[in-house]
Amino acid sequence: MPPVDPLVLDFGLGDFYRTGLIEYWVANEIEAGYCGKFLFLFDGQTCPRHHHRTKLETFYIQRGTVRMQYDGREWDLPPGAVLRVETHHPHQFRGVGPALILEVSKPCVIADNYFADPRIPLGQETHRT
Repeated sequence: MPPVDPLVLDFGLGDFYRTGLIEYWVANEIEAGYCGKFLFLFDGQTCPRHHHRTKLETFYIQRGTVRMQYDGREWDLPPGAVLRVETHHPHQFRGVGPALILEVSKPCVIADNYFADPRIPLGQETHRT
């Protein structure tokens, strides 16, 4: 992992091991137009259904298996799999066992995360306390 402090996220729901993940940000270059980060999921841990209006993402599965829901489909992505996630397309994913994902994307802006669950605050910090 890069030498940065991890972001431990529970999306404001207070149930980290069910709905959460850990992010290691490598870069988030707003002016240059790119972001790169590692996403770690424990077994059964879910990043909840959401979409972005401006952020295009590409996921590369580094380790483990990720169960992805995207474009009305659900399937397991093994190590080496790549998935491009278009803007405005709802998606969610879960670790099938522990999993590590490399995300390469347009810059990450908190206000561009639109979650389906109304309990998840928009534009607020969603770190685990």
